[in-house]
Amino acid sequence: MASTLVQIASYLPGIKEPEKEQSLKEMLTWTGIVLLLYFTLGSINVYGGDVQSVNQALQQLETFQTLLGAQIGSIITLGIGPIVTSSIVLQMMVGSELLPWNTNTQEGKQKFQSAQKVLAYALTVIEAFGYVLSGTFGNVAGDPT
Repeated sequence: MASTLVQIASYLPGIKEPEKEQSLKEMLTWTGIVLLLYFTLGSINVYGGDVQSVNQALQQLETFQTLLGAQIGSIITLGIGPIVTSSIVLQMMVGSELLPWNTNTQEGKQKFQSAQKVLAYALTVIEAFGYVLSGTFGNVAGDPT
């Protein structure tokens, strides 16, 4: 199972470790760029979403939105939720020895990170279907005007 997850994860996009030590100035610059991008994407509404439905969802899911770093109705609605959830689930499974991986070894870390990446992508798809099927964005199949 672990080798299958590693193989699947190799096809998914990821971020490589930097080849050299990053200076504080570089790290702060990239952090600023990512924050600017996050806030910009958070202000762009989902195409075709019904404004009234989104506002109603905002009122109902306010705590959920805060916990997951999401902005309901924007194109970053899923936020960091799938990443955090996959990490928590895998940490509990490894800690309770349901998954016998030693995360102190390089091989164990690779298995854990691959499983986390695959699970995060799967949760993203599941949560996206949940939002659409529950009507959070209104009738997205209809005419957006």
